[in-house]
Amino acid sequence: MQQAAEHAARRNAEAAEKARFEATTPKKAGASRTEPPRHHHQRASSQNQRLIHGAWEMYEDRWKAMNDGHFPLPGQLLSFTDIPWPIAGPIHSVEQLEDGRLGGFLLSNVPSGLDQAKLLKQRIRDTMLRFHPDRFEGRWIPHVVEADRAAVKEGVGRVVRFLNEISGKLA
Repeated sequence: MQQAAEHAARRNAEAAEKARFEATTPKKAGASRTEPPRHHHQRASSQNQRLIHGAWEMYEDRWKAMNDGHFPLPGQLLSFTDIPWPIAGPIHSVEQLEDGRLGGFLLSNVPSGLDQAKLLKQRIRDTMLRFHPDRFEGRWIPHVVEADRAAVKEGVGRVVRFLNEISGKLA
């Protein structure tokens, strides 16, 4: 209920800002739609960077918890959605493991500079080690709910194929 109210308030504030912008911006001759203010694009880009950064932190934290034995808890099984897949945002099916989403996550949030290529290669290597089919199957598949095992194996295959493709391009 509170989320709905916050969402409505945010929508109203955005609508008011748009109305103020349109009222104060002269229209170009023949233009039917005004361009959004540049600061809006910069704010969205900054917000997207924060979301990606947060997704990376969650991804790394979940892998650390799994590797340290804190997740899953003894007697608890993993579902497909419990696996820390290398994408930003929630995932509910193997079809969501698309190259665009994988690349959008794995190839983002890398500091620019002389070592950018080296950092990207290391990130790809680390992800490959996590999702190596034999290693993943031996370590994690026994902890996955039986009904989700085929989807998890297919997801691992999709991730590895993407990583192999990207590794070839980075070489």
